[in-house]
Amino acid sequence: MHAEVLVVGAGPAGLAAARAASKNAKVTLLDDNAKMGGQIWRNRPDLKLPANVQWLPSSGIAGVLDEKTLLLEGKALSFDQVILCTGARELHLPFPGWTLPGVLGAGGLQAMIKNGLDVAGKTIVVAGSGPLLLAVAALARQKGAKVLKILEQAPTWQLLPFLRALSAGKILQAAQMGPQTLLGYNPDAYLLQASGEGQLQQVICQIQGKTVQLECDLLAVGFGLVPNLELAVQLGCRLDQGFIQVDDTCKTSQKGIYAAGEITGIGGLDRALLQGEISGLAATNQTIKNLVPRLRASQRFVRTLKNSFTLRPEVLKLAQPDTIVCRCEDVRLSQAQQHDNWRSAKLHTRLGMGACQGRTCAPICQILLGLDSPQTRPPIFATPLKNLLLEEEP
Repeated sequence: MHAEVLVVGAGPAGLAAARAASKNAKVTLLDDNAKMGGQIWRNRPDLKLPANVQWLPSSGIAGVLDEKTLLLEGKALSFDQVILCTGARELHLPFPGWTLPGVLGAGGLQAMIKNGLDVAGKTIVVAGSGPLLLAVAALARQKGAKVLKILEQAPTWQLLPFLRALSAGKILQAAQMGPQTLLGYNPDAYLLQASGEGQLQQVICQIQGKTVQLECDLLAVGFGLVPNLELAVQLGCRLDQGFIQVDDTCKTSQKGIYAAGEITGIGGLDRALLQGEISGLAATNQTIKNLVPRLRASQRFVRTLKNSFTLRPEVLKLAQPDTIVCRCEDVRLSQAQQHDNWRSAKLHTRLGMGACQGRTCAPICQILLGLDSPQTRPPIFATPLKNLLLEEEP
């Protein structure tokens, strides 16, 4: 298989890239999900592609064969240009009770509701940090849930630059979430612990200096996003402060490789769409001149977003010595604390050796313990052995 322009990831950035590139080239768009849209547009029915875009759903990339060839479930997929739009995943931070049934990631709950989870009549607390908390609360309320509180760990003074940076469209979008959702939003508020007999029953939290106990059925927690860099790293792309380094054309340090969306910096939907369009145009030798000023302005918003939702020290100290930090292998904080690097911790405790291959616990240990990042190696994701064997050409 060969792609003139390959776009990896069919979220907003990937869709924008595919549409832009298709004006001047044949495009192949793939995603490991069965439907287009990514997290933010999950199950959106009106998503369509131009005629000259080949759509490959449920296509997981197992590894990199060479600088211009990927291993795609037993098939070699070569490309002339590739645009990486692999998005981001949730950052989980441990606290007492975070492994109880009924405690979910905020983005996880959002995805489950969009896929049909019935939350009508459920009592929900949403906590953590970032704009996603409001979106999750609004969706849950729309589907009939009772959202008791939205706990944003950042204090009001820290959020003001973010609020001032919002466009009129974003302010209108927030207003459409409804007064109940907005009135339930509590800055300077964070979780202390969750508890229950075999199932979440209550949470204890700190709200503007006061300790409060809340009875609830579900707790949705998210502390921001972690970019999905595995494929980019295996392709040799240079990183900058934990994200793929790109120039004004969204080109990476590697020839013929572009990147767009959250893997270049957490910046939200508008920036992802803009970068997607720029990367698609630049990869196919189309003009981007009029878009560059907007891209540079979006970089300021990335910095504002990061500063406004910087995690407070108290949130980083919630885990106790017996709190699990690696859910796959039941590794506790006290066990991980005995090691000063990822390799040692992995060899002695099996940290990061479970089904998620460190995608949840590695960021936790980097943030809480200062451990180094685990080395990225093939396969990129857990996959059946047959997917690592190249099929013979007919």
